[in-house]
Amino acid sequence: GINAEYGVVDFFSKMLKKRLRWRSVYKHRKALDSISSELKFSTLDDWYRSSKTELCRHGVSVKSLLKVYPENQWKIWKFKIRVPQSSWQDFFHRRDFFDWLGQELGHTSFESWYQITGSDVNRHGGAGLFRNYYNQSIYNAVSDIYPEYPWIPWRFDHVHRNFWSNLENRR
Repeated sequence: GINAEYGVVDFFSKMLKKRLRWRSVYKHRKALDSISSELKFSTLDDWYRSSKTELCRHGVSVKSLLKVYPENQWKIWKFKIRVPQSSWQDFFHRRDFFDWLGQELGHTSFESWYQITGSDVNRHGGAGLFRNYYNQSIYNAVSDIYPEYPWIPWRFDHVHRNFWSNLENRR
């Protein structure tokens, strides 16, 4: 009938679902704003200080904060809770972390990245990212994040275990 011939029913069905989803986000935002007031938060960044227990007690997840406040430039690694590994699948989150880390450590050029250590990455909230995506290799990390620079692997403090086994790397 009408659905197949004109697509009218599909169109209104999609519009209704979209409207309900936005209402849901609006309700979540009101609820999170209320919880923020109760916890005496003055900025959205105050959520970073919340413990896992506190977030659970109020039914709040990092995912809900990201969804409800998309205008905030969230730094997922700054939350006190463990960041879901799936969060790092997004290249933007990985790049954002290393850009932020560079600023935190005072890096002003690509050359200065040769001085960074795995401890620097781990200490600043990137342990899971560093271990699971880059095999704890600074070279692997920066060559993925900043491919526009011609990195020289042996200039880093550490190269991966089998690096010098490869004859090409000994020339």
